[in-house]
Amino acid sequence: MCPADCEDGGGVCLGDLCCPEDQVCGEACCACGDVCSFNTCVQPGAACIDASECGADEYCEYSLGEAQMRGEMCQGQQIKNGKCLPSPPVCEPGRSQRRARRSRAWRSPR
Repeated sequence: MCPADCEDGGGVCLGDLCCPEDQVCGEACCACGDVCSFNTCVQPGAACIDASECGADEYCEYSLGEAQMRGEMCQGQQIKNGKCLPSPPVCEPGRSQRRARRSRAWRSPR
């Protein structure tokens, strides 16, 4: 049974589990270090600057990156980077992208 004070402490009851709000992913509670990507808990992959550095079925998620200064290349320019995540699901024929279930990727607390 989920603790009665779960929501008071910033959690969300998922069955018998009190999950920290920032780890909720659809009906699941992501493990520490995992991110929620299209309603699935996934472990972020390799660091990337663009999708060419990820696998064929992955993309570069910039919200998981950290700003890098590259003063030696371009005066004061920041280069975006991220982590490779599995590609989003493909919509079924006749189903628009707008109506597809949207989700987000975020960092779980460490």
